[in-house]
Amino acid sequence: MTVHAAVPYRATSFHVVAVGDAFIQMKDVKVGDMIHLVDQRNQQMRDEKVVLVDKVAEADGAYAPLTEQGTIVVDGVGASCYAYSHRLGQIVYAPMKLMTKLGVVSGKADRGLHWYSNMWVDMMHAFNMKPWLTS
Repeated sequence: MTVHAAVPYRATSFHVVAVGDAFIQMKDVKVGDMIHLVDQRNQQMRDEKVVLVDKVAEADGAYAPLTEQGTIVVDGVGASCYAYSHRLGQIVYAPMKLMTKLGVVSGKADRGLHWYSNMWVDMMHAFNMKPWLTS
């Protein structure tokens, strides 16, 4: 999907972005929503009205870095590090963040999906939660 405000922003329908006072999935963003952008002049966050939402084919090659705060700026847009739910992501990844901070495990993935994320994906499949993993 692509959201057009001051700048176009492209993400999958399940990526989570900062809209108003909440984090919502891209598939739920609509024209008129206020999306958080970084003002290129002063590097401060500001709200910008969404003027167009395009549904386009989703492409491979997206990355999902995990930050301590669980948020990141992508292409100038404030976003969550998690798909589906920012709040659930914060809960699910709290143990991984703590283990990384304590030096118990590495936060780096050699290739592809990190083992911790793989574990959660496998659990979702095992409990037949596959609709959550697909758009």
